[in-house]
Amino acid sequence: YKGIIICGDDDNPYKETIKFEIEVIEDGIKATVKYFIRKLVGHFGNFLALGALTFIIMFMVNGFKINKIFSVAVVCLFGMYMAFATEYIQKTDPSRYYAFSDMVLDCRGYFLGVGIMVFCYAVYKLLTRKKIKKVE
Repeated sequence: YKGIIICGDDDNPYKETIKFEIEVIEDGIKATVKYFIRKLVGHFGNFLALGALTFIIMFMVNGFKINKIFSVAVVCLFGMYMAFATEYIQKTDPSRYYAFSDMVLDCRGYFLGVGIMVFCYAVYKLLTRKKIKKVE
């Protein structure tokens, strides 16, 4: 927590301004569980869902009529941009902090979401592939 205390009234030329910062540290299992949930859900889980949804939207928009590898690359670049953007926004807010490790965790979740959807798409294509019969 950060704050400013001003001692004295506005007409007093000798008023003092005191800046302070208080750091609250929690110990124990409760703090560890909170930290784990915040990282797992807040970073990894949300970006996993974002990766899967972005893949689905890309598939719905162009049906992978463009090069499939290019489409997946665009989806992955978008995820990296989103991870960077969210951490940069946190860096500009004095009550939040920037952590490179959070950005890496965001990207891992996002790439896993995209990977799961690529796997599902590949299985779908295998199951719906038309069998070619030999004509003798």
